[in-house]
Amino acid sequence: NGGPLFRKGLTRGQDLVSLKGFLKGLKERASLNGRAIIRLNFDIAMDLEAQRIVRAAGFTRPLTPLGSGLTYRADLTKPLETIKEGLERNWRNQLNQAEKAGAAIEFGRSLELLRRYQPLHAALCARKGLHGQRLSLADLERMTKILGDSILFFVVSSGSVDGCGGALWIHGDRAWFALSAANEHGLRHNLPNAMYWQVMGRLKELGVKIFDVTGIDPAGNPGVYNFKRGLGLPPVETMGEWQWAATPWLGRAFDAAIFARRDSLL
Repeated sequence: NGGPLFRKGLTRGQDLVSLKGFLKGLKERASLNGRAIIRLNFDIAMDLEAQRIVRAAGFTRPLTPLGSGLTYRADLTKPLETIKEGLERNWRNQLNQAEKAGAAIEFGRSLELLRRYQPLHAALCARKGLHGQRLSLADLERMTKILGDSILFFVVSSGSVDGCGGALWIHGDRAWFALSAANEHGLRHNLPNAMYWQVMGRLKELGVKIFDVTGIDPAGNPGVYNFKRGLGLPPVETMGEWQWAATPWLGRAFDAAIFARRDSLL
């Protein structure tokens, strides 16, 4: 398993040259392990020239993608009041209810905060049967150690009871949701609404300009899609998932394995 890869703010020409070199190096590194397979998810807007380079490197669209390639992105250069005006009425009402319930958020990377988030994540995986996404406290500690300042955790509580939380990837003036989870207490008090809103406020304070809420799938996960749609943000189609395998049969076997376990991975 891998993690996030961030590209430097280079010129377009340099970006494309770097992409070509990155794919070549990644394939060479993976091939050292023998029967190699690589699955990449490009979180950049549709780009025909970048797609040409990816295809030329031998990557193809996977038969069993894990996502839709669609997302929502918030423009945090706008005033928060302007963003709030764009919220759907029901979403805004739920935010008001969460704030009345005393929703409070804490950000950080401390071991104590990771201990608070881990059972929230476990509750989500148990409720939705996402066995492939379970994370131990040791996994969260390792993630924090590797990513350092590029990851920021948070937990939202009301009445001194933790109800939801997550983590952000932050790189330069952009941020993405890396993890997000809620338990029954959080869902009952609409704490995820407060979480998204307070996260946007914190990111704006940190100088982030674009916030990608990640992972909308109208067909595969309509509940999450409808919740995020309430933010009133513009949808973006990304380059999405691409796959390379050392041999064709290995690629087909990997697709079959993903298909068999897809419900536990999403």
